[in-house]
Amino acid sequence: MAVPSCDNGKGIKAMSEVTFRDFQKLMTKRRRSVDDLVDIFRGKLDDSRSFFERVMSCQSRNPETGRFEDRSDVVIPYKSVIEFYLKERHYLEDSKETANESSATLKKWLSRAANLLGNFAQFSPYGYYTPNRTI
Repeated sequence: MAVPSCDNGKGIKAMSEVTFRDFQKLMTKRRRSVDDLVDIFRGKLDDSRSFFERVMSCQSRNPETGRFEDRSDVVIPYKSVIEFYLKERHYLEDSKETANESSATLKKWLSRAANLLGNFAQFSPYGYYTPNRTI
């Protein structure tokens, strides 16, 4: 797993290590395709399509044997890609927190609505507003 950037005691910030596997998992969660990444990094990396295809597949073809080798534990060497990874990870964490808050608010309002409908049931001559206590 990637380690956050930290000060190494000499006033120099150490860059996080992000492996192909880490990057691939996050981009899958964020629903980013190789085409998306190529567009984002256009002009920033040489042969970005080839690089991101290797990263997203976590494999690389060995030219000597012709076989694909697992490259999941290879560390990404590009600072711009690592910074992008950290931004995307932060965005994903923020969106999860927002979703949890929204879910709690929705449950609270549904509970209030169920209680309100339960109060109206006593005034309904036709029984239309039967309270549903399972909410």
